[in-house]
Amino acid sequence: MIFLFLLPFYLGVSSYMMFRFFYWMKHCNHRFNWLRFKVPFAVVYLFMALSPVIAFLLPKSAVAIVIRRISTYWIGIMLYSLLYVVLFDLLRLIAKHTKLKNTLLFSRGSVISIGSVVSSSFAVIEPHSFFRPCSMA
Repeated sequence: MIFLFLLPFYLGVSSYMMFRFFYWMKHCNHRFNWLRFKVPFAVVYLFMALSPVIAFLLPKSAVAIVIRRISTYWIGIMLYSLLYVVLFDLLRLIAKHTKLKNTLLFSRGSVISIGSVVSSSFAVIEPHSFFRPCSMA
């Protein structure tokens, strides 16, 4: 029941993260800003973001177990990514109101390196939890 109350907040955070990833990828390479890249990425991202909702709504079956496992993995990735994105957004917001405003902190290279830290964090930390055997009772 609490899931239904937290659903609007979760969807808002998920959409914020998707737009931040688009912003980061746009600065990495101009091809990532093309619609033929954005649409498939958004479809996969939305499937992953909506997997907890789908797992909540599905009756118990083999498909529900797989979707629940995907959603658990997704929540882990999203929480680690959200931690870094919020941290770096707050640091950039603070730096914007100090003398660091006109430094390299707001350059294209800075955006790329911060996004790389976020991407590599869940690429290194999370895979062990997906492949670890566990019971989904």
